[in-house]
Amino acid sequence: MKTKAGISMAAFLALRLLPVSFTAEAPTPLWEFIIFSDLGATITGGSSAIAVGPDSTVYGGIGSATDAITRSQPGVVFAVEPDGDLKWRYDVTGGVIEHGPVLAPGGTIYVSADIYEPTRVYGKLFAIDPNGEKKWEFESARLGAPAIASDGAVWITSGPNLFVLEPDGEVRTRIDHGS
Repeated sequence: MKTKAGISMAAFLALRLLPVSFTAEAPTPLWEFIIFSDLGATITGGSSAIAVGPDSTVYGGIGSATDAITRSQPGVVFAVEPDGDLKWRYDVTGGVIEHGPVLAPGGTIYVSADIYEPTRVYGKLFAIDPNGEKKWEFESARLGAPAIASDGAVWITSGPNLFVLEPDGEVRTRIDHGS
């Protein structure tokens, strides 16, 4: 992530987002984003990895299975501005964000979630635009982390299956590796 202070990195530390400048002799925090209080959430735990966009926006996800099962709090995908202010949040009812967001060259943010309902657990892949609006979603069994191919296709595993999705969410290919 580039900042006025130079090259930086961002990391989750005790459920805090803390970008650090390494241009000084010692690492210097640039700002701090306290995940729970800055999102206005009382989520009981669980956080994903982060991704940093070309404009230095930091994307992440949070949510716990306990909150998802009880529906007490949604899972949350969020974007934080380069100055540490919340840009947007996207709530995933019943969702646990297990994997970090993946950014496509066109700006779409892809994130998978495990969705907990009283009678089943399944996965959803969300395509979110840079303003935090859902473009589309794809539902299957529990999902792995998405990967973006050079042609913009989204590759994602679901149980014994590998799906290749077009950038608009349509299934291009499904490969069944058997059970």
